Amino acid sequence: MKSPTLSSTTASKVFLNIDIDEVLGLKKNNVWANESTMQPLIFQREVINRDTILAGLKNVADILRIATSNFEIGTSYFCHSWIYDINKNSGWYYNSCRNCKRLIKACGDKFWCNKCQKVVDDAVPRYRIDVGVKDDSEATRFIIFEEEAEKTIGQSAMSVYDIEDKKEGNESEGDLPALIANIIGRRYVFRVKLTEYNKTAYKQSFTATKVFPESYLGNDDKSQKCGNASRSGVKDSMDVSPK
Repeated sequence: MKSPTLSSTTASKVFLNIDIDEVLGLKKNNVWANESTMQPLIFQREVINRDTILAGLKNVADILRIATSNFEIGTSYFCHSWIYDINKNSGWYYNSCRNCKRLIKACGDKFWCNKCQKVVDDAVPRYRIDVGVKDDSEATRFIIFEEEAEKTIGQSAMSVYDIEDKKEGNESEGDLPALIANIIGRRYVFRVKLTEYNKTAYKQSFTATKVFPESYLGNDDKSQKCGNASRSGVKDSMDVSPK
């Protein structure tokens, strides 16, 4: 397909993005504003020593076993596993307050922020993705929140939300956005934190405070032997979950 050209003369008058029916219609049905042509976001990933990962590496069964012990709240471990499922029933985002970034609840045509103790006019979608993970030992669920989900998916929650919102006839209702579903079947190195929730939970799930590409482990065979990794945890006081 040839590139479009614009010809003009000294008598031509050029308008840019004026609000006429033709321009507004083009904006509404913009065929290039979709997942296939979106530019991925560029992130500066945390630099972490490979030996640090290996020292705290556990398999899924190890993490589930530790969760039943008298563990120290805030202790973190690394886990090399693959995503086999995303829980669509819990959604892939939560409505957040623009100011404090906490969860907000619908209140008529507005929202109530319990953290700020006030009504807010609009909500900002932020990632909360409930993924099923497994390795050769066991399966469990990790929860990936905003910043790490954004790095993993390559787009902000707001961008994905806008794409889905523009689809005609709610054709994607009940389905995961393709950009998010694309992470199913991929392997990552997760850093998961044990919290107060894990002390009493009937059905365990863990907050993934970091998500690294599998390449962080290199090609050493030790990277696959999670069960033989050191039993020492990595202390981490960061909590990205909404309160």
